[in-house]
Amino acid sequence: MLRRPWVLPVVVLLGLLKLGADFSMDRQRGYENVVFVWDQEGYYKYLQGAFIWGRLDSMDVRFPQNYPVHPVSGRMVNKYTCGVAMLQLPFFGLAHLTAGTAERETQGYGNHYAIWIKYAALCYGIMGLALVWLMLYRQFGVRNPAAALTVVGLALGTNLNWYATGEPAMSHVYSFALFALWLYLTPAVLTRGQWGRWLGYGLILGLITLVRPVNGLIILYPLGWWLAHRNPQLPGVRPGYWLAAVSGMALMWLPQLCYWHYVTGNWLYDSYGAEGFTHWLHPHLSNVLFSHLNGWLSYSPLMLLSLAGIVCLLVRRHWAGGIVVLVFLLLWYLCASWWMWWFGGSLGYRPFIEFYPLLAIPLGILVHTLLQPGGRWAFRIPAAAVYLVGIVIALGLLVRYNGEWSEGNWTQEAWWHLIRRTLTFS
Repeated sequence: MLRRPWVLPVVVLLGLLKLGADFSMDRQRGYENVVFVWDQEGYYKYLQGAFIWGRLDSMDVRFPQNYPVHPVSGRMVNKYTCGVAMLQLPFFGLAHLTAGTAERETQGYGNHYAIWIKYAALCYGIMGLALVWLMLYRQFGVRNPAAALTVVGLALGTNLNWYATGEPAMSHVYSFALFALWLYLTPAVLTRGQWGRWLGYGLILGLITLVRPVNGLIILYPLGWWLAHRNPQLPGVRPGYWLAAVSGMALMWLPQLCYWHYVTGNWLYDSYGAEGFTHWLHPHLSNVLFSHLNGWLSYSPLMLLSLAGIVCLLVRRHWAGGIVVLVFLLLWYLCASWWMWWFGGSLGYRPFIEFYPLLAIPLGILVHTLLQPGGRWAFRIPAAAVYLVGIVIALGLLVRYNGEWSEGNWTQEAWWHLIRRTLTFS
C-alpha cells in the first residue's frame, strides 16, 4: 500500500460513498419532501421546466415566494440561477429514463428523482474529495496518511457531509467539486499555456460563478500562484489565452442570460431584489464563526485545525498562506454582511463549504507537519483531540439534524444541550 499511494484514498472514498448511500437508503420514505423544497426546489425547477413541462415562465411550485411574477412581462421569475441544474442534468436524465409510468414520476417528482439527485451530490462530493487529495499529494507534497486524514476530516468532520447526503440539491457540494477541480488544474493551465486549456478553465470559472457569484473570489488563487511561480520559462498569459477564458465564462453564462431576457426582457437581472449585503458597516463577524445560529466553528470545530494551518503557512512564508488569508477574509466579510448572515435553515455555516478545497491546503500541511518524525507531542495531542472531537460532533449532528436549528426558538442553551448530547452519545 505504501508503494501505491492512491490505494488508501481510494479505499477511504469508496467507504464514504457506501456511507452516503446507506444514509440515503435510511431516508427514502418521503425523501422528496426533504429534497424538493426552498432553494433546492429552485435549482431543480429548471430541469423540470425545460425537459418535462416545456416551459420556464409558469410552473407548479411549492414556495411561490421564490418565483415572483415580473411586473412588466407578467412571467414567473425563478429566483435561483441554473448552474446547479446543469450539473444535475446527467443524473436527472438517468432518473427520467428509469422512471415508472405513474403520473407523479413522469412529472419529475417522487423519491425516484430525489434519490437520483442524492447520487449526483454523492458523486460530485466524492470527485471533489479525490481532487483535493490529488492536489495535496502532487502539488503540496502532502503524503499519506496526512492527505487521507485531511480528506476524511473534510468528509466526516464538517457540514459537507450533510450537503452531500441530507440536502443533496443545495448548491454547496457541487461548488465544492468545482473548486477542487479549479485548484487542481491551475498549475497545468498556467504552466503549459494552451488556449484549449484556458477555454476549459474559463468554462469551469463560469460555472463556479453561475452557481454562486460570490464564489468568484477564487480567481485570486491562480493570480497568487502565478505571482509566486513566475519565471522566464513560463509561457506567460497571452491575450489569446485571456480571450479563450473569457469566452468560456460567457458561454457558460449564456443560458442564464437568455432565461433572464425571456422572463424579464433584460439580459441582466437581480433576482434577489431587496435581499443583499445590508450589513456592510456592521458585519456579524464573530457570529459567523461562533454563533449558535449556524456559526462555522460551532458546528464544524475540526476546521480550527485549518485556521492553525494558515498560521503555519504564514510562519513558513509559504506562497499559499497569503492567498488563503486574503480569500478567507474577503469571504468572511461578505458573508457577515449578508442581510441574513446565518443563511437561514442549515446545518452549520454553509457558504464556506465550497471553499473547503482551498482551506484543505493549510489543513493538509498542518497534518503533514505534525506527522513528521520529531513532531512535538505538545502539538500532536491537542490537534488529534480537535480532529477526533470534530468528527464525533459532525457525525452526531448529521444524524440528529431536524431542520429547525435556525428558528427563532433556537437558543445558545439549546445548542449547548445538543453538543453535550452529541459528545456523550445520548
